[in-house]
Amino acid sequence: MNQSFKLVLLGTGFLAITGFTFALHAEEPNEIQESPGITDSPGNPDVPRRLHIGDEGWVGVGARILPIFIYNDSDLVSDEMEFRMRRARVFVRGDLVEWAGFSVATEVSGGNVLLIDSYLHFKPKDEVQFFVGRHLSPGPGRQSGTTSAAALMAIDRPNFGFKNLSFGGRAMTAFATSTLDDTDSGLRMDAQVRDEGVTFWGDHSRTNDLHFKYYLGVYDGWDRSPARDNGDLRYSGRAAVNFGDHENGFFNSSTYLGLKRTIGLGASFDAQNRVATEAVTESSVNYRYWTVDLFAEQPVGWGSLTFEAAYGQLDLDKGDNILLDRNGDPLGGVPGRQAQGDGFYLQAGYYMPGIKIQPWILYEEWDSAASGSVGSYTNARIGATYFARGHNLNFKIGYERTRLGWSTDGDRTSNSIVTGAYLNF
Repeated sequence: MNQSFKLVLLGTGFLAITGFTFALHAEEPNEIQESPGITDSPGNPDVPRRLHIGDEGWVGVGARILPIFIYNDSDLVSDEMEFRMRRARVFVRGDLVEWAGFSVATEVSGGNVLLIDSYLHFKPKDEVQFFVGRHLSPGPGRQSGTTSAAALMAIDRPNFGFKNLSFGGRAMTAFATSTLDDTDSGLRMDAQVRDEGVTFWGDHSRTNDLHFKYYLGVYDGWDRSPARDNGDLRYSGRAAVNFGDHENGFFNSSTYLGLKRTIGLGASFDAQNRVATEAVTESSVNYRYWTVDLFAEQPVGWGSLTFEAAYGQLDLDKGDNILLDRNGDPLGGVPGRQAQGDGFYLQAGYYMPGIKIQPWILYEEWDSAASGSVGSYTNARIGATYFARGHNLNFKIGYERTRLGWSTDGDRTSNSIVTGAYLNF
């Protein structure tokens, strides 16, 4: 570890501890005086404060602002030390009547403002609901398909979570801020990890301790696919069961901060035919991605233990060469074998309600299908979060190490430190 890395480590640790100490001793804010027709939102950070309209309607405006400071000491991505806006989002959500609502969300990316979510939500019954429009597909699995970005535990999604079609068929590093070389298929969605289509979903409680949830959807998929002219669409699905408390609603959390006692099992699939053409053989390349996952949150001692694990597999028909789009142009990625493969992640955290702090750890591996395991990696993270106001306002700090063992230059590693404030309103 070089001297500059040690200095940054000490500096960011001091800043985080100072922030935690200030937050622990700060006075509680005054209660907000509500205007007529405005009420507090539920505990879900994805539901904004509400202005009620008539007997059934309401509308709410919210924001998600995640500024971070990142330091990279890396053989894999560029060394850097900078402040970065990880997410800057504004959303408007509401109900027109009790059984029909909407959601619109924007994201600031560089100098552009992008539309990421825009869908109608029809909900005649808890067991029968559907989204129509631009939204997350559930097929990429629990972390990438149904976990809210407002309620992640290990600072960001596992790097494993970016191997699906929505997130680009690639592997990430530096807390999911940089793409790993030699892992990227070149597949990309135009809708900022969303897709356009319809998702049918619903949840049902069989008893107080047995709950079921399903998702099933059809979407446009990748629009540079050679199959688009022939009507080949993307299909996704997910099924989950919870023992104990129910994880109701479309979105999950990575941690419920001791508010749930539950064990959840889930399985997901994601598929689109002829997403690309293999450069030499000109054969069609089909996309298949599936995952299984386990989630548990239980009281342990004077706090709450959260554990999550998942296994997934990406299949791109074992393309030995670069993939081509519908126009015959290279996708700019690596051969299919280097992008595809299988992997897993494990993450755990222990929330201490007395001091509102949760230390957490994450470990993951990915094994590519390429000769010599080119494209494989291991990754580990460790850190802590101070939850000043639960998922609505918290402060995180973490260290991550990514390692490649297949390089001809010997072991190549990336060390990253991130600290930031996470606000969801």
